[in-house]
Amino acid sequence: MNRAHGELHYNINISKGKELLDLKKAFDEDAITQNEYDIMKEKIINDDYAKEIIKSTKDNVNSKIAI
Repeated sequence: MNRAHGELHYNINISKGKELLDLKKAFDEDAITQNEYDIMKEKIINDDYAKEIIKSTKDNVNSKIAI
């Protein structure tokens, strides 16, 4: 079970990193404006859904370690 949680956490980080790289590339190629870049970057970084998954994963792992 811990392995699955670790993989979930890893995949979320990879996806966010990939999204940020793709976003930066779009900005560098003038496909989006500075304002659009800033808004989308903030949304990716502060994605509440992803934060909740990471938090629940950490809480679950920590509670198992404490037992």
